[in-house]
Amino acid sequence: MMETNQDLLAAQVEALREDLVAVRALQERQQESITSLIALSQQQTAVIEQQNAVINRLIGASSNGVLPPPGRLVPAADL
Repeated sequence: MMETNQDLLAAQVEALREDLVAVRALQERQQESITSLIALSQQQTAVIEQQNAVINRLIGASSNGVLPPPGRLVPAADL
């Protein structure tokens, strides 16, 4: 009977180890996702800042009646 309990405990310990490996792998994937989301957010921020600059130029131009020269916009894919 004692050996059976030890076998059961050994099996439970092994199952916990396997669960731990799975949890660590999940944490790594979550961290990669977070890193990707941060990078995407930074790209979106750059695009928004660029759009705001264009809007501000157009607003400034409309207030004095002169349209500004077109600026070079960077496609979002190049950011």
